[in-house]
Amino acid sequence: MDRPLTSLESITCSRLNGAFNDLWHRYEMVVKGFKGSAKFINSRNPNFTDHGECHILDVQKTIYSMIETCIDKLTALELYILCFASYFHDWGNIISRQEHRDYAYHFYNGIFSNPQRDKQESSIINKLVWSHTGTSSSGNKDTLKDVSEKMSLYGNYVNARRLAAILRFADELAESPKRTDSFYVSNTRLNKDSLCHHLYSNCVDISCKTMEGRILIDLHVGFSIQHKEYYAVFVGTGKKVNLSRFIDCLEKKLRKADEERKYTNYYLKDFLHFSEISANIKFLKVKKSALSGEGFERESFSRTITLDDKEIPGEKDYQSRLLNIDEIISSLQ
Repeated sequence: MDRPLTSLESITCSRLNGAFNDLWHRYEMVVKGFKGSAKFINSRNPNFTDHGECHILDVQKTIYSMIETCIDKLTALELYILCFASYFHDWGNIISRQEHRDYAYHFYNGIFSNPQRDKQESSIINKLVWSHTGTSSSGNKDTLKDVSEKMSLYGNYVNARRLAAILRFADELAESPKRTDSFYVSNTRLNKDSLCHHLYSNCVDISCKTMEGRILIDLHVGFSIQHKEYYAVFVGTGKKVNLSRFIDCLEKKLRKADEERKYTNYYLKDFLHFSEISANIKFLKVKKSALSGEGFERESFSRTITLDDKEIPGEKDYQSRLLNIDEIISSLQ
């Protein structure tokens, strides 16, 4: 492999040594095959944040941080499947964004040619990829229920549903500045919604505190004021978006992460549990010259939001906002 192994890959390689020695070579074939086509994923979807190998490695990093304290509960084959599925989960974007989860078989069969040996492995990979997004066989969003708890692989059982839940939540959390690029944003005519997603990736840092059962999300949002209008700024690119629009995007991201936390907790019970997401959001004023890349002037306002399972009887407001744009703008003045 022409790059350092991720922590997930390293422990998988070590654990496969022996009875499943040849499986690591199969995984290396997947990595090589993906590298050959990865550039077409982003070129096919030019408005999106990265769905190539940078994202794959972030997913693997997130998986490892999620399971590090309970990794001994997973078998070598289960770790192998997680590595495998991380590479396949977004590969289908080359063909179709809306149906990208349906094409794992297509790329798998393009790499491996023994239908008898590969049939069950392919089936498991496809189940994990298929369930990471979209709708279930019943037409709702509960895709994990369609994945069997036990599936046979090379004479052993793997808990496919557990692996699918891990992959799904890790994919949701795998956001970082690596998913975007200032040169690309500067020189691409992104629509406003896409720019919001690139801005989010550029300003977010997410970590899993598994022992504490917490997900920490740190955000450093650059803003500027022009003609009494407030903008979220992608520093170093000259690109900006209305601050209210970005706050709407940010709130949707946080609520979606919390939905996935609660959803995957249900399927990871007795294995892994995250009780809350804590988001620390800082708004930093951008120097006028920083639109060319010099950085922030000062921190102007911060807010910590905790999303958990606690509900106080009679106090839940289903219409409440996590972030009040009027309050934020008042604090930034």
